[in-house]
Amino acid sequence: MYQTIESIEPAVIEDYFLAPATEVWRALTDPRLIVQWWGDEASDRMTRVEHELHVGGAVFYGGRFVDGVQGGHEFSATGRTHIVLAPALLEYTREYVDGIPLAGETVIRYELDERNGATRLCVTHSGFRDARDRDVHADGWRRMMNHLDKYFQQLNPGL
Repeated sequence: MYQTIESIEPAVIEDYFLAPATEVWRALTDPRLIVQWWGDEASDRMTRVEHELHVGGAVFYGGRFVDGVQGGHEFSATGRTHIVLAPALLEYTREYVDGIPLAGETVIRYELDERNGATRLCVTHSGFRDARDRDVHADGWRRMMNHLDKYFQQLNPGL
């Protein structure tokens, strides 16, 4: 059976952070912070981020895979911001330059909901051409959530 882009369910990853929504939003949108926490020595590291936080704003994420992952290649992706409702909702497109590691444009949506000083972050990544690409990216978003959790643990070691 041939699968169209619409037939592939999105990757939906959710986690909770012991931080207010404004802090989680800042960690997700401030390029200086993103390159501090996004990545590790086991898979990849984000090295350059530019994200204009207004509708139609340009998006650029660039980094490098470690040796042994995707051949240790550099990667970059561009896109456009669709929705900005700080600190609750951000949606933007992503298309990898040279199709590495994925060809085609996808849509990423961050939804933040704060309750009693803790924030739920739900990442929905849609537009995949096949389930394998979706599942690989779902694993990547899980790693990203772990990196973000470590970042907040370092900021608030007593929690």
